[in-house]
Amino acid sequence: MGCLCCGGDPGVGALCRSCAAEIEPCNGLIPEHIHSRIDSTDAEAWVIDGFGGAHAVGAVAGIGRNHDCELIVLASSVSRQHAELRRTEAGWAVRDLGSRNGTFINGVRGEPSVPLPTRARLKVGDVALWFIAEAIAEPSSRR
Repeated sequence: MGCLCCGGDPGVGALCRSCAAEIEPCNGLIPEHIHSRIDSTDAEAWVIDGFGGAHAVGAVAGIGRNHDCELIVLASSVSRQHAELRRTEAGWAVRDLGSRNGTFINGVRGEPSVPLPTRARLKVGDVALWFIAEAIAEPSSRR
């Protein structure tokens, strides 16, 4: 399987080096700081971190530092309840939940709710991720 973003040769987990460079991890972030509570068999979409780790997303997924969130991101720039990904009849959307440092889609601040393209750079606080709307079998995450 190729890079989840562009189909190129994976070099950083599930990403090629070029796609991984677009979402380089922020200072102090380690792979263990990002974790999905959604089982990969229930994935409706994927979020890929700068380490190339693939994290399953269900039809509704809260993102934040709170351990009740479906996608837990342990970085000081991420609010406890930072944002929410939601699948609607029209497609995917992300909603900022009043976070301190904002939610950005392809470099543009998203407030309060913004439709997501099938592939987008999603940034919560200082943490950049790829959002991939296709529900595929669990991608390889060689680190």
